[in-house]
Amino acid sequence: MSRSISVIHLDGGREDRGGQRQVALLLQGLVERGHRVALATPEGAPLSRRVARVQVTDRWQWPWRGDMAPRAAFELARRIRRGGWDLLHAHTPHAITLAHVARRLAGWLPLIAHRRVDFPLKQHVLARRKAVWPEAWIAVSEGVKEQLVADGLSAENIQVVPSAIDPVRLEYQEDRRAIRRALSIAEDDLVIGTVGYLVPHKGQRVLIDAWSSLPSNGRVIHLVIVGKGPLRETLEEQVRRSGSEAGGGKRCHFLGQRDDVADLVRAFDVFAFPSVSGEGSPAALKEPMALGVPVVASDIPAHRNLGLDSSLLVEPCQAEALCERIRWVLNMSKERSEMLEKNHALAARYSVETMIEQTISCYRSLLDDKAVVR
Repeated sequence: MSRSISVIHLDGGREDRGGQRQVALLLQGLVERGHRVALATPEGAPLSRRVARVQVTDRWQWPWRGDMAPRAAFELARRIRRGGWDLLHAHTPHAITLAHVARRLAGWLPLIAHRRVDFPLKQHVLARRKAVWPEAWIAVSEGVKEQLVADGLSAENIQVVPSAIDPVRLEYQEDRRAIRRALSIAEDDLVIGTVGYLVPHKGQRVLIDAWSSLPSNGRVIHLVIVGKGPLRETLEEQVRRSGSEAGGGKRCHFLGQRDDVADLVRAFDVFAFPSVSGEGSPAALKEPMALGVPVVASDIPAHRNLGLDSSLLVEPCQAEALCERIRWVLNMSKERSEMLEKNHALAARYSVETMIEQTISCYRSLLDDKAVVR
């Protein structure tokens, strides 16, 4: 049996989003496989509460905001000096800085960094330095890896480990009819839905324009938007300005952040995911695929990397094209079952077990590389 690995994980996130869910899955899997794990987060971080039941060796919360966190760096260095740790795993950009400063103070440990979005790396001086501090990177998709290489990183130092689908997120309690009744949606109404943080790059504004253009043809068409974020008031105002609800043929529901996502998604006739950029290996899109719900998404690298058929992808920011593709999916008949089966098979590739084993493989590869010893 291979020896266990001792890893200090650092996550600077202050919200409970997809990346934090992935970290929680990873920590649980590492502990179950006999590895030693510690977690460092900012004070009050939701991730610490999310992993409260995971039997990690240590969990630390420090005052930590941004890249400059002297107290947190000294505290981490003190714990590194105690020994027994093999490497550091930074899950957010600020965590890279904290980990690197601490290891400079305490003694060298290999550092691996995770990249979950395909945004270009920032180009200011600190960001350029931060990009070369880790000895290895984990990218959640080929598209993210390509962007890191375009930003100047060596492809040899980047391993692709796709994000997993959290099986808990696929558990549902209610049937489709019960959820629709709870939302005051009739069984023969049409429902277009989406799940995601309400920010510009997620493309909800494009989706509202597309929904507004859908012909009712005597049926009520609902748009269900699940998620919270700073754009909510702007999106609500966009719906009001569109006048789509005035005639009674359209209704829009802003549900905020919900725990019953699987129940809600199963009540959709089409799941739309019109992100413009910033996606890595989007669980929000893989989950409806696994649940057997038809999907339509923007044609960006992260979505192409999932293996979706090109007929389900549309040019980003094109509301008219998105509207037409949603209509096409709603009207599918004989092709529908084949498409759903294919998407389900694609989603099945993204298991938690695969993600954990591939991450452990990255750890062992880094630890076996003599070049990381300083």
